[in-house]
Formats: sequence, structure tokens, C-alpha cells
Amino acid sequence: MYSIVNKIQLIGKVSSKSSVIGNKPNQRLSASIAVKEIHTNNKGETIAVTQHFTVVFLGDHADRFYSIDTFEANVCIDGRLVNRNYIDSNGKATYLVEIQVLNYMVLGIPNKFVKPIKNL
Repeated sequence: MYSIVNKIQLIGKVSSKSSVIGNKPNQRLSASIAVKEIHTNNKGETIAVTQHFTVVFLGDHADRFYSIDTFEANVCIDGRLVNRNYIDSNGKATYLVEIQVLNYMVLGIPNKFVKPIKNL
């Protein structure tokens, strides 16, 4: 039963360039994952809703994820929720909820270097 406490699983597309925070031993990498949900309402109209989640990679996961060009790649993420808060320079309290990645798998990387074939 303990394995299902504070567990998040996402399958989505990396929607922003990764940003590295910190030095090598305590390196953090932050990225945004877009999850698109499509459903039909009572009138039969198709509704598409995209939600963006901030995910944080730590240590070796950050090194490996940064070494792969994962922008717009489909990824599967297994992690947990982490709450953080801080007071900014204006004295305003800011509260963040992030997903700390425990395991991930890159499902597909779009090939950006293939030129489209022209019809002859």
C-alpha cells in the first residue's frame, strides 16, 4: 500500500527547453510537460484541454535528460509531488507544486533533420 502514496504518472510532450539550476553534485533540471486531454461534451462537440506541469529532474536523471535533445519529445514520467514556498524580493509569498521525477522513459523524439520529400 505504501507504493501508491504520493505517486504521479504522466505521459505527455516536453513543451519547453530544459533549464539547469545548480552545480554538478546538486544539479537540478526543470522542464514543462504538456498533457493533452480530448473528450466530447453532451452536445457532441470535441473539446481539447492542454495542461502544463513543471517537472524537476535531480542528479543523474538531470544529466541524462539534458544530454538528450528532448524538446517536443513524448515522455513517460513516474514521480512524486513536492511543495515549495519562498518569499520573493517584493515580500510576496509564492507557493509551488512540482513533480520530482523518480524515473522516466523517452517514448519518441521528433526527427527535426529530415527534409520533407517533394512530389515529383
